[in-house]
Amino acid sequence: MAVNPPTAIGMVQPYLEQIDSLLVMTVNPGFGGQSFIAETLPKIQQAYAWRRDLKLNYHIGVDGGINFKTAAECARVGADAFISGTGVFGERSLKVAVTKMRRIVTQNARTNDLDFNDQVVSAGHET
Repeated sequence: MAVNPPTAIGMVQPYLEQIDSLLVMTVNPGFGGQSFIAETLPKIQQAYAWRRDLKLNYHIGVDGGINFKTAAECARVGADAFISGTGVFGERSLKVAVTKMRRIVTQNARTNDLDFNDQVVSAGHET
């Protein structure tokens, strides 16, 4: 009987109790401005289910192709940390873009227990 190799997300499962943050790359790493890979959404959803089921507290971050639309999609499936370069820096006002992204993420958060007001992040720096 053939055994399927674990998926990349499955490879992290044994270490979940040891981490503070899990980053899901939502593009192929390499350069900015790539399109979001929608097939990563189930990976985010799986990471969220593990965190919920195991009662863990790690953050689920997403990086790559994160704009207003994709941030909402990721928040709906459980992401709570968003790395966005082109998606916010390409906007006319960085302050307005970050405020808008925070609002969108908060409105689309998977569960009410996610509180995005705990940490204020602006232009890539925690404050």
